[in-house]
Amino acid sequence: MIDKTGIEGDYGFTITWADPNASSPDELKAAAMAEGRSLYTAIQEVLGLRLEPQRGLVEMIVVEHVEKPSAN
Repeated sequence: MIDKTGIEGDYGFTITWADPNASSPDELKAAAMAEGRSLYTAIQEVLGLRLEPQRGLVEMIVVEHVEKPSAN
């Protein structure tokens, strides 16, 4: 995800997407989908944020080789 909101700082929030008593992630997803509510919809309704799929450049680090340090 790339944050393009322009909002600075850290925020804590809780989103209840479906039954919090669901015993597995699959059960949770199935319950939410049965209600017709996707995670994207929950984020938009609760936080007022819209997630949009886009392609773009992101900074990343590629580690090509690692070695265990020698004992000194």
